[in-house]
Amino acid sequence: MRSQRYSQYCALARALDVAGNRWTLLIIRELVPGPRRFTDLMQGLPGISRALLTERLRGLEQDGVIARHELPPPAARRVYELTDDGRELAAAMGPLIGWGAKRIGDRQRGETFQSRWVAVAMAGLADRDATTGVTETYQYVIGDSSFHFTIEDGSLELHDGRADEPAVVVETDERTWQAIASGKLKASAALGAGSLRMSGDPEASKRLGRILSHDRMVGPTPDAEEARPRRAAATRTAPVSRARPPRLVEPLPGVDGEP
Repeated sequence: MRSQRYSQYCALARALDVAGNRWTLLIIRELVPGPRRFTDLMQGLPGISRALLTERLRGLEQDGVIARHELPPPAARRVYELTDDGRELAAAMGPLIGWGAKRIGDRQRGETFQSRWVAVAMAGLADRDATTGVTETYQYVIGDSSFHFTIEDGSLELHDGRADEPAVVVETDERTWQAIASGKLKASAALGAGSLRMSGDPEASKRLGRILSHDRMVGPTPDAEEARPRRAAATRTAPVSRARPPRLVEPLPGVDGEP
């Protein structure tokens, strides 16, 4: 076990013992769609050093959050993947992603972006109730990147790569995808302009919209900074909201959720 602990008999402190270090939750993010090689993790975590990544992986493995496997020939490579405990941690990241999405703002100079990061957010903020009774796959092709969601009667999983016989295929370029994810561009407008394309079963498209949709984008409005003091004051007296966290991406099928 690692020595850097809070030494507090507290559930939150115990969680932070495992997940509170810099880069740790981002490593979990990288592993949500499936197993990754060390080189894959380096590419998905720009800015981390090889030594620090090695240290973090070792600690997560000791804590039972990830496991290391050697793939048989012809692959003959070592990969890291989430354990059941790691998948529970990934699921717990959903509300935190929603909290961060409200604060993401505009992309700043020097900030990197990868399409699969949005996919992890979509999986974390998906409406699990809407997956009940649904068994199908949704494929996304974003420039050179591809990933898909498999829905299996109440469960949702994200996977890298191409799916066999998806019910819906969504295609766009990375710039459009980033604009949609940030709330700068409506998916309906991208569809109308032809920068976003959809194909597949219209009924499945409606189901996709219910599972992976939101009511409004969560990025800050232009007067967010001005409104913040008023919101802070209201928070001191207002009751705690029990509403679900907003989802990151608006309905992609058709215009405003219609096929």
